[in-house]
Amino acid sequence: MYANRRDANEREIIAALERAGCVVDRVERRPYDLVVGRGYQNFLLECKAKKGALRASQTQFQRRWFGQYAVVRSPEEALRAVGL
Repeated sequence: MYANRRDANEREIIAALERAGCVVDRVERRPYDLVVGRGYQNFLLECKAKKGALRASQTQFQRRWFGQYAVVRSPEEALRAVGL
C-alpha cells in the first residue's frame, strides 16, 4: 500500500481551497493526497513540492485513472484544478 508523505506546501494548498469554499479531506495510503469537493464534484489532488517528482505508483495511478485528478504545486494550481 502507499504511504503518503506530506509536502511543505500542502497546508497552504488546503487553506486556499477551504477559503474558496471547497471541502478538503486529506487521505492516507493512496497515490494522491487530497479529495476535494466543490459544486457536487470530487477532485483528486496530488500535492508536490516545486521540483518534486511522482513516484512510480503515482504515475501508474495517473495513467489508469479517468476521473478528475491533478498534480498541484501551488495554491493557484490547486484552485485552477478544481475550476476556480
